[in-house]
Amino acid sequence: MDGAVFPSYSEIMEGPHECRPKFYDMNHFPDNSSDSDFDGGELAWNEHDWRNYLNKNDSDIARFSKLYFENIGRADRLDTVAHLMRWDKNDWLLSEGETSEPSIESKENYEPYTLHCQPVFIVTRALYQKLHAWTIEYMGARPAEAVALHVLSRTFDEGHYNACMAYAALDIGEYILAICHLKQAMSHINNSLGVLHELPPNSFAPNAHTLLFDLRELCLRVIADCREENLRRLNGEND
Repeated sequence: MDGAVFPSYSEIMEGPHECRPKFYDMNHFPDNSSDSDFDGGELAWNEHDWRNYLNKNDSDIARFSKLYFENIGRADRLDTVAHLMRWDKNDWLLSEGETSEPSIESKENYEPYTLHCQPVFIVTRALYQKLHAWTIEYMGARPAEAVALHVLSRTFDEGHYNACMAYAALDIGEYILAICHLKQAMSHINNSLGVLHELPPNSFAPNAHTLLFDLRELCLRVIADCREENLRRLNGEND
């Protein structure tokens, strides 16, 4: 890491913005509240339904992680895996004229919109889960570095927390709050990189830097989308 230079914003964002998969949908915030099973077009799930939904989300996270590490040597690994996960098809977007309510034909396959299904959440969970797993592994293998690894784990916790809080802010349309949380997340990512730099050689997984740089890139992408959406909102209010 001596003399290492973090990639600039322009380097990270190089390439046509519209050609990259969007890891977060800014436009789809349907109302999921319901008290009855498709009574009047609404949906109510019991505990079993929601448990299955969460299990599916865990499977999606595991699938992303598997595909990510299969493609970790690629410079465009995030976009490559997004394509393999079919996120670049924007299947969660509503086309003009569509509604957020499921049709009669789609009721059996309908799933409510929640933060769990957002690609940016799945990516963040998958990468931080792996970083935490490595921390536990190396704490057992290198007890002499346990204190430093505990500090590293705390930086992972803070980065993960702020990223998820940012995505929650997006769900209520608070783009500036999301930007604030994402900037805090990037600060903790930089702290993580700093702790890694201070560790003795072979004290942590060699791919950890790659995961942290990708988490940082994800934050920058979402920040750019937040600024764009907030500007659109302000222009609409001024019209």
